[in-house]
Amino acid sequence: MTRYLIRFLHLPGIFFLLLLGTTIQGSLFMNSSFGHLKPEINLLAVIWFALHRNWLEGGILTLFVGRLVEIHSGAPQGLFLTSYMAVFLMTRLIDRVLLIPNQKALFTYIFFLTLFFKISQLTVLGLLNSATYHWKNMLTWSIPQGIIQVCLAYWIFPLLEKFDWKTYKDPRSRQALEDELRLDEEGF
Repeated sequence: MTRYLIRFLHLPGIFFLLLLGTTIQGSLFMNSSFGHLKPEINLLAVIWFALHRNWLEGGILTLFVGRLVEIHSGAPQGLFLTSYMAVFLMTRLIDRVLLIPNQKALFTYIFFLTLFFKISQLTVLGLLNSATYHWKNMLTWSIPQGIIQVCLAYWIFPLLEKFDWKTYKDPRSRQALEDELRLDEEGF
């Protein structure tokens, strides 16, 4: 019974974590001297949804993230929604074409997805004729932003994995996976 209750609380838990990430991203890092280097916690969540959820659930959660960030920011309507959905679709496409074999490849992938996210934001702003003041600043800070995203993913992804195992995945499949990994380490 408690397993069903915990699984039922998975989706509200994700919404709460997204709200917490948006609040941290928009309040703690907004007034710092490194305002352009604030971590994009929700971008990591979108990448996580694309890698660990199916099309429907991941797409709906990505739309929720985009709308939540748009409500919280003063950006033009559709900027984050379009950019997050582009990252979600790009992640799904590349995940199906190229498999991510290890954590180093995942972090390289996150770095390039951060650059893609910035370019998609510039594209949407260009379509709205608002990119004239933002392109140089955004491109200047894109590479340091990608490095920050990789450093943040090093801590965020294991936490999301633990949250998934506690609320979403079956404990028997976890034990089977651990047994399989143990056999792989022994060389079988």
